[in-house]
Amino acid sequence: MKYKIVIMIILVSTILNGFFFDKDKKERPKFNLQCYVKPGESIKKGILEIKIEIPYKELLFIKDVEKYKTRFDISINISSKGKQIINKNWIETIDTKNFQITKSATKRISIEREFSVVPKLYTVSVAITDLSAQNTWKKEKKVNMNILNTKQWVQSELYLYERNENEKGKIFVAFTALGTANKQSFRYYIYQVGNDSPIKKGIYKIALTKKRREYILPLDIKKFKHAKYKMVLITKINGVKFSRSVEFQVNYRNISMSITNIDDASKQLQYLLMTNFISRKDYKEIINAKTEQKRELFLRFWKSVDPTPRTDENELMNEYYHRIELANKSFSSHNNGWKTDRGMVLTIFGRPDDVEDHSVEMSTKPYIIWYYNRINKQFVFVDYGGFGSFELSQPLFDFAY
Repeated sequence: MKYKIVIMIILVSTILNGFFFDKDKKERPKFNLQCYVKPGESIKKGILEIKIEIPYKELLFIKDVEKYKTRFDISINISSKGKQIINKNWIETIDTKNFQITKSATKRISIEREFSVVPKLYTVSVAITDLSAQNTWKKEKKVNMNILNTKQWVQSELYLYERNENEKGKIFVAFTALGTANKQSFRYYIYQVGNDSPIKKGIYKIALTKKRREYILPLDIKKFKHAKYKMVLITKINGVKFSRSVEFQVNYRNISMSITNIDDASKQLQYLLMTNFISRKDYKEIINAKTEQKRELFLRFWKSVDPTPRTDENELMNEYYHRIELANKSFSSHNNGWKTDRGMVLTIFGRPDDVEDHSVEMSTKPYIIWYYNRINKQFVFVDYGGFGSFELSQPLFDFAY
């Protein structure tokens, strides 16, 4: 029971104090940057579409009479071989009467811009400065537009198309193309990421036009489980094979966006089992359940520990799986990051207050010390084998909490 109390205190205090990762500059930026490559109005012309999404909770909103307002500066730089091609800078102002939305991690501010450029390799750099908090975040992507350097038929990669209509159980995949006018068969394959065998396949019959046009393809996902998928679309035009793809995530309602697979997320409850946060009976029941029942039991457990049951978000679930996500990004090698000793400590206790790095010591085996001042504890990780696999110097629960 004492471990359950400890992890509850740490998780809840993290949420209330906004501590988690805020001190870790490496975890920035907290916005999403997507770049889409599309044909222009004619052959040899291209459009680079940039989409920026910022969760509301990442910006500082200040109350102004009846509204909450935030202002942030956006800078977009497009370069090729170190030479600046495009530089755009402007200020956005967002306001809302709804205080809850200013703290939302799932609701996002979306900004889109299009730039007409010659198809080649580019570097896209985006900087966002919160003018209220004076925080600046940066992100960079390499964009290869050479996919448009084809003759007769020019086709973009696939991308997800957002529709205003609410069509449950469907997503829409799209591509933009030009150059050929005929009725063409496009064969598609759907793979669950990590699996080489398609779970679904079929054919789209599409009437193509010579002029630039966006083609929108409906895809029924009613029977898809909570996981990440890849769609591959293949056709052959004038003897040339064209293969385009896109990845997409199917999310169950009320499940953290950090979760990409419900089966993995269920297994990752094991650290809550170790700390008595979930009973062994409930854990085994979730692990052994079939897909639909597993989702129901999984959600039932997280609902039972939701610290704010009247809101749409389960902050405790979001926090836990955000830690799992960071552990996978930070410590994965031959093993999933969350399964490593550092991943375990990070998931249970959050980011350390301070880190003492002795990974390049010559007189001793490499080691790292994590300090948790808020619970007056420290954990020592040693690289016993010399291959960068840092292990706890003593079992986790030999420590007294």
